[in-house]
Amino acid sequence: LPLASLTKIITAVAALETVPEYTLVPIEADAIAQEGDTGLRLNERWNVRELVKLSLVASSNDGTRAIASAVGSVLNEEQTPTGT
Repeated sequence: LPLASLTKIITAVAALETVPEYTLVPIEADAIAQEGDTGLRLNERWNVRELVKLSLVASSNDGTRAIASAVGSVLNEEQTPTGT
């Protein structure tokens, strides 16, 4: 597999293992800035499940970036000590 395709698959697996599939993900400027355009618009909110489908079927770089941001946010919250 090409590296970009493998990255999308790994990102999708990480998302589905980390974030509930109906979690709403805001589409931010860094996602829109990715190469290619699959129709995502700034400040839209997509659920993880639909973003994963878009990312894998349409090879969406912007969708994959939005998913990665959501997974990163969840992992950062889990590592932040409580009470700070």
